[in-house]
Amino acid sequence: LGGNQSLRGFDTQRFTDDVRFFSNAEVRYQLHSMCFFKQYLEWYGVAYLDTGRVWPDLADAGVSGMHWSSGGGLRLSWDRDFVIRFGVGYSSEQVDMFMALGNSF
Repeated sequence: LGGNQSLRGFDTQRFTDDVRFFSNAEVRYQLHSMCFFKQYLEWYGVAYLDTGRVWPDLADAGVSGMHWSSGGGLRLSWDRDFVIRFGVGYSSEQVDMFMALGNSF
């Protein structure tokens, strides 16, 4: 777990083991929409909260010791098919900035 697809705010693959759980909650608010050279663009503001944990075996799984991260950013939706995400994630270990293509979920 970690990186811009699961626990934003931690390095990619920061937590690895055989069993994993993660959850992403995200709120998006449309800031602006426009046509630019016959292309439809939408700008969104985003706030999120992620949590997750890994275990060596399914029998060890439980709700204690979850890792949390939160943050926000901007999304550009280009003709509703192509998404560019810019964000910053905050965790107990670091602050992580990212740019990614496509939806996170």
